[in-house]
Amino acid sequence: MLFAITSPQGFSRSSLYKAAHLACNLGLELELFYCSFDADVDHPARLSSHDVGDVRERVEQRRRQLWALAEDMKDTGLSVRARVEWDSPVYEGIVREALRQQAALVVVESGHKSAADRLLLARTDTKLIATCPCPLLLIRSKRAYAAHPRVVAAVDPMHTHAKPAILDDAIVAAAADVSNALSGELHLFHARVPWATAAHQLRGPQWVPDVVKDENHAAYEQHVESLMAELALRHNLSTMRMHLTDGDAAECLGSFMRCDSVDIVAIGALSRSFVQRIMVGNTARRLLDQLDCDVLIVKQPEFRTSVRFSGP
Repeated sequence: MLFAITSPQGFSRSSLYKAAHLACNLGLELELFYCSFDADVDHPARLSSHDVGDVRERVEQRRRQLWALAEDMKDTGLSVRARVEWDSPVYEGIVREALRQQAALVVVESGHKSAADRLLLARTDTKLIATCPCPLLLIRSKRAYAAHPRVVAAVDPMHTHAKPAILDDAIVAAAADVSNALSGELHLFHARVPWATAAHQLRGPQWVPDVVKDENHAAYEQHVESLMAELALRHNLSTMRMHLTDGDAAECLGSFMRCDSVDIVAIGALSRSFVQRIMVGNTARRLLDQLDCDVLIVKQPEFRTSVRFSGP
């Protein structure tokens, strides 16, 4: 597991403890990783030798801090190592390290940033969502996980925007791994497209008798419920832990999180065309802004990152 530090200001111990708790319970080694870069150092003419020395000393200081922290954490029995790389941009450095280490999970502190960091780190989060080759856990809450945390897998069995069916299984499987590691309680959530919208998309403005409308409406809702039930069955989940509502996915999921105590929500991310990425990116950003719990981002199994990596 890779705990990636994205802010020059460091990270909160609460986020590190969450990552360590997960790594221990998942049986994974934990790597503390900091991607350092200063454009001026790559252009010595911009800096005096004294300035260059100061920058390099800051990098070495961060390396020493991480090594010392890793040594302290080893007393808990967890296998921990530390690494500092000079790479840019930050998100690419993190992805390259994840590929180098074949990381099973990347953990990044995402919430509670300073105002100065917020814009840059929001961009880093967005880029990681698009390019990270393995599940990505965004730590957005300072709260420690509950003794039996609630983990919600947000799925889309109707495959809106041509989402592949295999992604739902990947989301639930990743959420189940995390939930089991934390002795948690796994739930499924889906925001169903309202019938009025779905019917218009299917048949357009064509006139249909009211009795047929009612029958189609009932059949549509039953179909979505059956798909959810099949997904739950494939993952040995009780239908009592299915949550189905009608409306916009971001708004409904945000409302659900505010009404129920949720520690982690797992959502899917796809590699799309440029135009689709703009649309999906805005939805994802809007959703993340509404959530104050941790967010697990999952890709479809055949995903290949666009970040270049030449090997060890």
